[in-house]
Amino acid sequence: MDWWIQVLTVGGLAGVVSAAASHGLHLLDASRKAKSAAEHLALQLAVSLEAFAALCASAAAEVEMFRSSSWHIGSGYEPIPDAPTFPEEPDAWRALEPSLRNRALSLSNTVRWEQAALDYDKNGPAAEPDPRAFVPQALERNIKMALLAMKLSEDLRRRYRWWDQANQPEVYSSRKWMEKELDSIETDRKNRVEAQPAAISIAPLSR
Repeated sequence: MDWWIQVLTVGGLAGVVSAAASHGLHLLDASRKAKSAAEHLALQLAVSLEAFAALCASAAAEVEMFRSSSWHIGSGYEPIPDAPTFPEEPDAWRALEPSLRNRALSLSNTVRWEQAALDYDKNGPAAEPDPRAFVPQALERNIKMALLAMKLSEDLRRRYRWWDQANQPEVYSSRKWMEKELDSIETDRKNRVEAQPAAISIAPLSR
């Protein structure tokens, strides 16, 4: 093989290797940037979710105070707060773990549904004028939204290493109280159902 052909062959191979290495470094850099963007977005989402959970917990506390004070202090009806507004960062959202992204983006629809359901409890055709009648619904729906937001926030923090067991956000201190209240509501509902008289089935008379 002539020397100049050898030079071109070696030079071409070196160019291919150099281009491949450059492309690999570009992909690695893009991957690192995507990971960093996802981590930052996860922290932003977690903080927003915790603020929302705190509002829901505060509303639930007002309702519980109304009940525990024999209807003298607090409020028998506290609407569910609006869902938090999340940052619009398309690249970071695409880099976020799909299951967490789906849960975060679905939250606003879940909140609107619960808001509408609670409003129907208060203003629908079956609504009762006594403010005490709304206590279980207002308490239960606000607690469920708070716990839902806290669970998602915790999962985001754990997945992207923002979770610090020793220094949890203040809102998590109310979790056990809310879980206990939710269990109590479920138990009361079950007891009311069991206390209802069983329907009596009467067979038709034979002709």
